[in-house]
Amino acid sequence: LTMCAISDDSIHYLLLRNPNLAILRLGGSPISAQVAPHVSHLSDTLVELVIITTEFNSKALSQLGEAQPMTMLSTLHACDLALKDKALRSIGARMPALTSISLRSSLISDAGIEEMMTMLGPQLHTIDLGGCHGVGSASVRAIAASCANLVRLNLNMTSVNHEGISALAASSPATNTLEQLGLVATGMTFKALRLLVLHASQLTNMDISGCKNILPKDIEKLNAIRPQLRIVWDKA
Repeated sequence: LTMCAISDDSIHYLLLRNPNLAILRLGGSPISAQVAPHVSHLSDTLVELVIITTEFNSKALSQLGEAQPMTMLSTLHACDLALKDKALRSIGARMPALTSISLRSSLISDAGIEEMMTMLGPQLHTIDLGGCHGVGSASVRAIAASCANLVRLNLNMTSVNHEGISALAASSPATNTLEQLGLVATGMTFKALRLLVLHASQLTNMDISGCKNILPKDIEKLNAIRPQLRIVWDKA
């Protein structure tokens, strides 16, 4: 139901008529927090939930699974919702089966990510925190310590710097599984990227566009270390 002018009542009716719904995608629809209890009724069937750019705010997301945990939900995309750390605590406690999570452009902080990783970290294979300016290197350290099955990590346009990526590279379980990494417009240094490329043996794609500290000679050196690694880069 992406980009549909659909009301709360219509969503309620749809969910009542489809009690076994496995996938629900709401993008650009002007729905409100009142929909949350109705979505929660799908706790035994819903596998994928996508909510992007709606009026479904942090408080509403915190209500999901309040009556009964959403034990089947494995994929959550909650983007452009101005989510705060309280919502992350609810996600961790009430969505125990999550393996893929996208929280792009949220108002979350390192503290929220650290707490969520203690609950969900080991099972997550995809984490998208792009545009979350409150996310920094402390979040990356928490991810590095917890996520032994991480495959895709998006940190584009966050406050992550070289310290976080160095922590990810150094004796992190994630370096054995990580395949795709987004670091667009972050404070990366060649030293940190070199360390990561040396240790992340499964890394195949890395986007470092807009990283002002990276020079053409640095890209050449990284390519020499790992010729098969696809690096997306443009001179900032």
